[in-house]
Amino acid sequence: MSASDIISALKEFLLDIIGYLIPGSFAFIIINLTIKDRLKLNTLDLQIPSEYQVITFILISYILGYSLYSLSSLIDPIVQYIKRKRLLLFSYAKSKVQYGVNFIYITSRPRKTVLEPEEIRISKLMLNTIIQQHASNFDANSLKLNNLRSLIMSYIPEADTKIYTFRFRAELSRIIESFGLAYAVIGLVLSFLERSFSLKLFLKADNKALTVYLLLILCSYFLGKTRRRFENIADKIPYSIFIAKFAKIN
Repeated sequence: MSASDIISALKEFLLDIIGYLIPGSFAFIIINLTIKDRLKLNTLDLQIPSEYQVITFILISYILGYSLYSLSSLIDPIVQYIKRKRLLLFSYAKSKVQYGVNFIYITSRPRKTVLEPEEIRISKLMLNTIIQQHASNFDANSLKLNNLRSLIMSYIPEADTKIYTFRFRAELSRIIESFGLAYAVIGLVLSFLERSFSLKLFLKADNKALTVYLLLILCSYFLGKTRRRFENIADKIPYSIFIAKFAKIN
């Protein structure tokens, strides 16, 4: 293994650690700010020496971040489903106001044809040229997008680190976004129940806590935009690198 391979492997390992540590520490701080004092665990109660408190915080944050990764995989499809329904409802309301058409027309009208991105079309043509020299019946147009992207990436292994970096940033944003949105919704619902019915629940319902919940929703909105931006780059960049590489060769 060369020195560059060792550095690359070490970088991916550190990114993996950071990818769980940052969301976990963020969640740990938010929970500590909003959970009621009677439920907090003091380091003195746990009998943790002061010199080990930082290590304890890192370990708890890492484990919490690891758990949030699985949790976000469950929350994210729900969030995306709600967003799709919201957009459908918005389209319906907009159509009713502007055009006076009914819902049946909206759902039954033919969808607009989405043009294939130019870099994907060119990549398919180049891939056909390369592979059909050995397998004449190969057709890149028959591949699903994920399979096409995987095949493209096998021709540009030198770009793995660059692509992984953008994918890492997108995943980091996704985990924090999912946690922030879910925690904020739970916090607001529990705050409403506690203020309306004088229930004694486990999260704070004062004005400071409400501010935290609202800020979490705002942060989730911007993190969602950041996530989509990095996902878009990570999805497109393999095709661009593939085209540039094989255009030089040919």
